Amino acid sequence: RPTNSPTFPPPTSANNILRPAQPASPTYSPGDLSVEYDGLLLSTGLVATLVAEVDSLVPYANGAESVLDFEQDPKGGATFPLPNGGWIYVIDFARGNDRGGVGALTFNADGRVTDYRMLLEDTNDNRHGAPTPWGTYLSVENIEDDGSIYEVDPTGVIRAERTLLGSAASRSAWTGVAVDNRRSNSPVFFVSSN
Repeated sequence: RPTNSPTFPPPTSANNILRPAQPASPTYSPGDLSVEYDGLLLSTGLVATLVAEVDSLVPYANGAESVLDFEQDPKGGATFPLPNGGWIYVIDFARGNDRGGVGALTFNADGRVTDYRMLLEDTNDNRHGAPTPWGTYLSVENIEDDGSIYEVDPTGVIRAERTLLGSAASRSAWTGVAVDNRRSNSPVFFVSSN
């Protein structure tokens, strides 16, 4: 079950002090949109790779395909690192009629898709979620009479559940959630509505 508060890494010993990374030279120029790549305008130094298409099975690195079609109308998402150097990209979907939810594309360390699955189903209009400091994802339900906010485990091991954020006392058609984690021992959560 997702935790109600963040968990903290163990203190570092004198022999295991984390040193700041050296600043890297920029490899691209944000916002210049001067390169056309496969029909997209990108900033210099960036490339794009098509990994999934709406209403189509997702191709995997091993040549297999997903069981599910990639959903329509993605509305937001976040990435979560994996210990093997890969990552999970969590995506909100807003299709209405109990066809919304949260999906996840899993990538290996080479940036190739290895899995696609749904982490939350049977909602309507999920959008503009945010990662929590403790590694889960908050997904916002944008329905006037059921503006729930769900906490989702990116790995899918723990079942998604409604949070106390956006509780029945203040339920509304939420359009987004954000987390201010500058004070890691007491993060502040914000929800927005139309």
